[in-house]
Amino acid sequence: MRYNERNLAICRRLIEQQLGWGNPLTWQNQDYEMLGQRIFERTKVSLSVSTLKRVWGKVRYENMPNATTLNTLAVFAGYENWRDFKMKNPAGSDLPPDERTSVETPPGPSLHRDPGISVAPSSPESFRALAGRGVSPAKNRFKSYFLAGAGAVVIFLILFLVYWKSSSKNENVSPADFSFSSQPLAKGIPNSVIFNYDALAAGEDSVFIQQSWDVRRRTAVPKDRHEHLSIYYRPGFFKAKLLIGDRVVKEHDLLVPSGGWLALVERDHIPVYFPAKELIRNGVLSLPLPAIKEKNIPLQPEPPVVSYYYVRDMDGLKNDGFTFEIQLKSDFKQGSAICQSSRVTILYEEGMISIPLSIPGCVADLGLFAGSTMIKGSEADLSAFGCDMQHWVTLACRVRDKKLVIHVNGKKAFEGAFNDPPAAIVGIQYNFAGTGSVNYARFSRIDGTAVFSEAF
Repeated sequence: MRYNERNLAICRRLIEQQLGWGNPLTWQNQDYEMLGQRIFERTKVSLSVSTLKRVWGKVRYENMPNATTLNTLAVFAGYENWRDFKMKNPAGSDLPPDERTSVETPPGPSLHRDPGISVAPSSPESFRALAGRGVSPAKNRFKSYFLAGAGAVVIFLILFLVYWKSSSKNENVSPADFSFSSQPLAKGIPNSVIFNYDALAAGEDSVFIQQSWDVRRRTAVPKDRHEHLSIYYRPGFFKAKLLIGDRVVKEHDLLVPSGGWLALVERDHIPVYFPAKELIRNGVLSLPLPAIKEKNIPLQPEPPVVSYYYVRDMDGLKNDGFTFEIQLKSDFKQGSAICQSSRVTILYEEGMISIPLSIPGCVADLGLFAGSTMIKGSEADLSAFGCDMQHWVTLACRVRDKKLVIHVNGKKAFEGAFNDPPAAIVGIQYNFAGTGSVNYARFSRIDGTAVFSEAF
């Protein structure tokens, strides 16, 4: 196993320990969907199910993941970025014991040897070649082990000293010596946001502004200036950060509105956008298949994920007392989109309620996010979320007195505790495998007062 593969294996193991979902060899498609949702919630970066399956070896793939994927996984695991993860987990570090048996050999047709392992001679000729140099195979292996071990110790000490020096350099920085604020410049997406900052007290340390959890959106800024502009490609609620070196000294909430209804096809960084005029026809919100094909977006073998967003301040409506109703259906049932998987997500500050739907035969793959609680279709009865997705499905969600109740087509599908702290609701998001339609959507307070209503 090469060093980068060893680092990736350690990162996978850390994520598996955080999730507590058991042996990844038993994970199903729904687990990767839920992992993708969790990663997006924390990092605001969308990693596809196929990407995650490649990372975990469910799909044969010879190459290492790209920099975007590695950075995102590292942030989700609790690090600043992939470089920070590698510094704190040197290449010579051992894998956890149970990881060695499950991921030591990378997927794919080619196997890579660990640089620290000597391979015994495979033929009499190679054995004699070693003997002819006056070095026995056993001594040669001992020498290789010794040199590899000594090299790993030296690398570890160098990385530790570099990290210690960079960390101690800004440990005495006081957040009170800095200021940081922001203001979106537009009403839609993409949206440039102007950040105002004062970082003169940084001294010799570098100054960075980071849009959110996504470390790819971290930018070095001059400490003697006071303005910086940055682009947001998706709407939502973010935690913008001002960093001195590797330390966050200021952060604040930032709501980037969608500017009305927004439709896009998800991509790892910049999504594919569709104009509003293509979305609403005959009283229905829908992105037609011809519009997707015109953008040269393939529908097979893996269908695209179409997302509709509506993000704005909801007039003080909070997640601890509300009712939400919607009517929707799937418009694509070809090839690998046979399950017609769809998802309705209620967005609030630093959290979400995310409700899945599919045809009845695929409910074992569903995953419900009831705030900070996750319910898996393979471990609980989510059969009520299985519907005829080619016809309109009516979904109702209510939170009251710390209890979440969800109805599907007039029947109770779920009831459970909702213990997330009170937070402002900031919008809604719909996801469809392929594409789908929405007939109406509305938010109201517990007393029935309408806050948002859209019948298109």
